Formats: sequence, structure tokens, C-alpha cells
Amino acid sequence: MKNNNKISFLVFNLFLLFFFTNYSYANFKNNLINKLESTKTLSFSFVQTIGKNKESGNCIIKYPLLLKCHYPKKKKEIIADGKKLAIVKKRYKKIYYYPLNKTPLFYILQKKKYYIFDK
Repeated sequence: MKNNNKISFLVFNLFLLFFFTNYSYANFKNNLINKLESTKTLSFSFVQTIGKNKESGNCIIKYPLLLKCHYPKKKKEIIADGKKLAIVKKRYKKIYYYPLNKTPLFYILQKKKYYIFDK
């Protein structure tokens, strides 16, 4: 009789654990998606490591498809105007243009529903 009680108790606890974990995850997912969809602008600072080099900067994103990132020490900017992506290197007086829709940033900046949760 005691073994049946222990097994029932264990099964019941596992059921509660899985049920509430999935429910909590669903709430988190829905809240995150709602926040992403309602976001109009986003700004952040960052430190980027490439090999042994570190670059720091800040970015402003205005949805849809607008971006400006500034790297103060490197005197470099990355600008997206909706159609083109420009990398401006002020130190060398060079500007490199790329079609925005051919870059991975295009998917981030257009903010369509490509959620990692749907996989």
C-alpha cells in the first residue's frame, strides 16, 4: 500500500511540474512576442570581440528597417536606411554600400514573425 502511495505522489508531482513548467513557458513566450511586436525603437551599447580585438559602440534601431551604429574609437558607423546598408569608415574616408535585403540584418530590422520559438 505504501508503494502505491509513493508512486501516486511521484506521478502527481511530475504532472504538476510538467504542467506548470509548460504553462510558465507559454506565458513567457507570449509576453516576449508581444513586447517584440510592440517595440518601435531599441537602443543598446555593446562590446564586440573579433579574434583578439574588441570594439565597443552603441546602436539605435527604429522599426522597420532603420539602424545606426556608432563605434567611437574606430571612427566607424553602420547605417541602414531601409534599402541600403552603409559602413562608413571616417578614418579612411571610405563608405561601403550593400543592399540591405541581402544582409542578415534585413530580417532583424523588418521585424517579421521569424521566431525561434516556432521550431
